[in-house]
Amino acid sequence: MKILQNHFTTPEQSKRLLELGVPANSADMYYHLANHQYYVRDKFSIKQHDFFEFYKNIFYPCWSVGRLIEIITICREEIYTRLLFSRVDDHTNIENLIHYISAEIENGHIDFSKLED
Repeated sequence: MKILQNHFTTPEQSKRLLELGVPANSADMYYHLANHQYYVRDKFSIKQHDFFEFYKNIFYPCWSVGRLIEIITICREEIYTRLLFSRVDDHTNIENLIHYISAEIENGHIDFSKLED
């Protein structure tokens, strides 16, 4: 059986997404900086918009493949969201999605303010 890839961002990939303007509070997971473990984010632990600011020295946002696809679907400017991205065999799905998001931002097709609706 083929070994499955990790399907969530590393801290380095998360940093890249933050630099691209993806809001930290859109992350569905977090990375614990002290014990280097990943956890699914409990949406009820603190207000959504305050979570990573409140815990900024403890937790770092990370996104699952599913959440990145959901963000693209919500934020893509066209009514028909075309989720076709170049698959590079030596890249993970996460890396391919980050590349896709970056290209769509560069083309002016992503609006992260739609996540606030």
